[in-house]
Amino acid sequence: ALYGAAVHPAYAHANILSIDISEAKRVPGVVDVLTAADVPGVNLQGNLGDKNMPVFADKKVCFLGDVLAFVVAEDEDAAK
Repeated sequence: ALYGAAVHPAYAHANILSIDISEAKRVPGVVDVLTAADVPGVNLQGNLGDKNMPVFADKKVCFLGDVLAFVVAEDEDAAK
């Protein structure tokens, strides 16, 4: 089994200049770190055919609940 943890922004209403996942990938037990660059096709989700929310924030953070990245790891501690 693998564990996952979403990475949320520290600020709302901010432009994303870059996302560096290299340090997270060096944590023992981390299998992968996913960002908007890893989403094939359209990076949107939503309900009832109204897909207007990004899976991962890629250019701008609108609120603190946006997801910047998702860490996949062998245990819960490594994922966090």
